Amino acid sequence: MQAKGQKLNSAAQVADLAILFALLLVFSWLESMLPPPPLPLPLRWGFSNLVVMYAVFTRPAYTAVILVLLRALFAFLSRGLIAFSLSLCGGLLAVLSVLCLYYLWPGLFSLPFLSICSAVAHQVGQVFALSLFYRAFGLINFSRLLFPLAILAYLTGGLNAFLLNQLRHIEKLKAPRSP
Repeated sequence: MQAKGQKLNSAAQVADLAILFALLLVFSWLESMLPPPPLPLPLRWGFSNLVVMYAVFTRPAYTAVILVLLRALFAFLSRGLIAFSLSLCGGLLAVLSVLCLYYLWPGLFSLPFLSICSAVAHQVGQVFALSLFYRAFGLINFSRLLFPLAILAYLTGGLNAFLLNQLRHIEKLKAPRSP
């Protein structure tokens, strides 16, 4: 992995991205072994977002976006178009919301707050993607599920924040940086 302040050459950057993507896939696989959330939607817990959040705080901003795109592509290849759309919409909204908060107001928001914002944005993106596929059900009907989804997001976001804090002690996460 990349040491603090160390600039990587292109081969090392690709290797670093591959390691992060492999970790993301392992978390996704472990997550698939858990029972799904008690919701009438095909959603998952979102623990693989830990790797993306780690990339937001320790790598250049584009790394997290690339990880989201790779995860969405993998979801398409392994689970189909709906999984691809859920992963892409949720992941991009989550990463972009955290990057905006992290860079526009550096140091203002705590790690738990950013993790929970990421989880909530991820769930909202997934509900939006589902509403595109299930037009008869409508976005308004999906909005009724936002409260249970928010609770789920707080739980997974809080757990991700806890794990990121533990990683912070192991590998000192960088302070906010310029993009």
